[in-house]
Amino acid sequence: MPAKAALFNLNCDPVFEMGTGPRNSVYYNSHGSLLILAGFGNLRGNVEVWDVRARKLVSKSQAPDSTLLEWSPDGEHYLTGTAAPRLRVSNGLKVWHYSGSLQHECMWPSNEELWDAQWQPGGNFEARPITYTPVAGIQSSQPQASKQVYRPPGAREEEVKKAPRGVQRERKMKSIRKKLQQITTLKEELQKGATLEANQLEKLKKEGQLLQELQSLKVG
Repeated sequence: MPAKAALFNLNCDPVFEMGTGPRNSVYYNSHGSLLILAGFGNLRGNVEVWDVRARKLVSKSQAPDSTLLEWSPDGEHYLTGTAAPRLRVSNGLKVWHYSGSLQHECMWPSNEELWDAQWQPGGNFEARPITYTPVAGIQSSQPQASKQVYRPPGAREEEVKKAPRGVQRERKMKSIRKKLQQITTLKEELQKGATLEANQLEKLKKEGQLLQELQSLKVG
């Protein structure tokens, strides 16, 4: 169910509603002027930045597979990262401007892991006027995840590829040989005086049929 977000005053009265969406995280910047609503974990990584005072949406972006998000001390930038042990693939970090522009990207080699990323505490930063126009940014080197709904092969229009005929024959022969081996074991137990159950006796009766099937598969 989409999450609903709203701002409340000190009397716990709702003063502004930000609608619903796939969200499960909230982050204020250091000035309290910008608010991030994001959806991570089992969500797609949508990031919304809101102007708290003007009560207006500033930008929307996506940071899929992110396991961390942190505002910069300057209140204008934030970083997202994919880190171990939560995720051990595609580890790296990205720095964003609140207007939605990607400013920097640093991806870790596939044989290495990033465990955490934090801003170095800075000095005093003054709050600047908020802009609603995206600043200059860069393009991510990571491919975007497909937005198509997954469908199993049987539900797709394209024809499902079947295994080669020779492979199918080998699988059948292997299955028959396994059943014949079970029958051989049952016959040995019977010779030792063991009492077989009804389903085991039924297996013994199928020995001739299985031998014929195996022979026909060998010829084919």
